[in-house]
Amino acid sequence: MDGAGSSVPEEVTMESVADIVEDGDTVVREIEVHITPTADPDTKFYLLQYPLRPYWRPYELEQRCEAVRVKHQHQKLEVDLQVDRFGDNYDDAADDHLRIAKQTLTSTQGNLSTNYAIGILQGNKLHLNPLHAIVQLRPSLSYLNEADEQKKKNITRVESDDEMPDAEEGAATEKKPEPVAFKVEIKKQETERQQQSRLMSYAHLKQLEEAEAWITLEPHGLDSPVTKEIKMKMKSSANNLIRFDMSRNEYMKKLVPGRAPSAAASQAVPGLGKEPLSKSYLDTLPLDKRLHAVLSQGRVHVLQFERLMKLAPAGCTEEEVLDVLQKTAYLVQGCWVATSNMRYTGGRCAIRDYILLQFVKNRVVSRETLEQLRVSKEILREILVPLAVQNIKTGGWEFIESTDKTFIKRHNSIAKDQLQRWTAGEKLISDRALAVQQMGSGKAMGAKPGSGLAASTGIPPRPSTSSSMAPETLAALPDALTQIFLKHHVCTLQFICHCLRESAITKSQADNVKVEEKASAVAAAKGASAPVAELTAIVDTIATNINGVYFLTQLGDPTQDPFREVVIALLKQKSAGLQRSEIMEAFKLALRKMPSNQLYQKIMKELCYTRGATWVLKTGDGRPS
Repeated sequence: MDGAGSSVPEEVTMESVADIVEDGDTVVREIEVHITPTADPDTKFYLLQYPLRPYWRPYELEQRCEAVRVKHQHQKLEVDLQVDRFGDNYDDAADDHLRIAKQTLTSTQGNLSTNYAIGILQGNKLHLNPLHAIVQLRPSLSYLNEADEQKKKNITRVESDDEMPDAEEGAATEKKPEPVAFKVEIKKQETERQQQSRLMSYAHLKQLEEAEAWITLEPHGLDSPVTKEIKMKMKSSANNLIRFDMSRNEYMKKLVPGRAPSAAASQAVPGLGKEPLSKSYLDTLPLDKRLHAVLSQGRVHVLQFERLMKLAPAGCTEEEVLDVLQKTAYLVQGCWVATSNMRYTGGRCAIRDYILLQFVKNRVVSRETLEQLRVSKEILREILVPLAVQNIKTGGWEFIESTDKTFIKRHNSIAKDQLQRWTAGEKLISDRALAVQQMGSGKAMGAKPGSGLAASTGIPPRPSTSSSMAPETLAALPDALTQIFLKHHVCTLQFICHCLRESAITKSQADNVKVEEKASAVAAAKGASAPVAELTAIVDTIATNINGVYFLTQLGDPTQDPFREVVIALLKQKSAGLQRSEIMEAFKLALRKMPSNQLYQKIMKELCYTRGATWVLKTGDGRPS
């Protein structure tokens, strides 16, 4: 394959290649090369290396593997292995903290500057799939650190118990708290070089890595049905043969889309994630998709306008960039931040919107304000670390970027418009955050497209402080409701209850559904028997309500969501029916562009049915309109 350089003639055949090889060399076999850029959108291929383990002494993952966890954004992997406590190498006489029940392998990222692929040879066809990452797994010794920390805590506890005075003596010797001196620091404005150095520093990158939540994976053996299915997907069904008359650069782009052929060209954009946000990848995207990729996938969540202009395609004006940003990002302290549903799913969207609202009001958010959310520290930290820097002494958080006063002054009308949007949505944001904390904002809350500020739904009623639903039902409902809306698009409350019960019955009887999914479906179905007011309050945090008919405002797709929002705004004003001409006029006024006919038909058919020449909102009862 490396022979696809400039030295190969423009039109080449395997016979002509055989003619130009050195004397004595002959073509012994011709193999067709097929490319499959992705097996499917949810599959990523990792190459696992074990540098401390000889090949003749494998870890026997199929027999010993207990759990696998991954952080896809930072390409971090952990594997838990069973420990043979009855083997010859296990020391029963060791200290308690050394007698571990499991061994954890943790990864360090290998260099993927060269283009690697995984191949399957089937007959005379070689199917290639690009690798997502290379990681090296080594035994983790974190349990030793945990043992040391526990030992220190025990010593401290014993010392404090010895020094603790009697209750009466303590009461007699109680002193008034002494005043605490506060240190005031004036933060200097960073230069662009200082800012890039800080964002690429080990401390900042480590903070971002720790903030990303682990995703638990289910391991499968080599002969399992899941593994066989993935292998089938790795085989290209299309005729994606590589042409050997292309240049070296074209060949490498065809082999691994989005990757540059040279190390210099494949360097990641400063401050952003690695692949697929290489500069060569971004250069292939138009303005709207490029900014969407930077905002939704980039390592940095907060970006100043000047920096975004440098990432825009050559020749783009400020007006064009601002037009895209106002549809896909929030303005906070003069900086642009991706909308919450571009970065998170479920209840985290509502929590993040509430936190961003506080940063709109003040550069520093106090610990007391954040504690009002009553969500776990892990979730708070996951959301806050990319947005702010914590003051260890006070516990408060300061916005990570300096206020861009230059942008606010230069584009004052946009800054005022953004502030008005935050002010108008303040009550809605607070209500949603309250609803999330009462339902439980853990990982069990599923995907909820359009739950951020950009989903301009009506203000939901405030849920009661207590609920008759079980915690597992409250946790399972958001994901179940979202799946119903994605399938049926428009639903009444009665039809939602029917779908919840039907899903529970279908999944409970299916053999190929995981036990966890069955339990979640059954838990969600119990919500259909809850008081109407309680179920309505939860549905209102997810969907838009027009005259008792519910649907999602946004689907998380920047291509169609702006047009969808315009249609929904028109339906709120005129639910009796819409004419094509008035819809197109609204697109022109609100977005200054028109959708393709295919996109227009898709949006309208999901929300409406036709009555003559009029689009009418669906009834939502599940029956064909």
